[in-house]
Amino acid sequence: MGDSLAMLCARCVPPALCHAWSPRAVLGLSFVVEGYSLLVATRSVVAGAAAAGLGTMEFIKRGMDPTSIAVMLEDGAAVTGLVIAGAAGA
Repeated sequence: MGDSLAMLCARCVPPALCHAWSPRAVLGLSFVVEGYSLLVATRSVVAGAAAAGLGTMEFIKRGMDPTSIAVMLEDGAAVTGLVIAGAAGA
């Protein structure tokens, strides 16, 4: 199916524009998915901090929930990378 879509694009659209949307679509979809994951992880860390009666930074420093903190930091790095990649490709 992918081959037929590429062939249709090559016939109907100028070659320079045929695949220009593809990287932007991947970056956009990745940004939405990683952004949502970052939002969920951040809410989890903030809720954990509130439940422990600590500020968010103190909760992170003490490493009370290392899994949620690691996911939040990884997703933050991923979103930052996607923003940089999007800005470089614009």
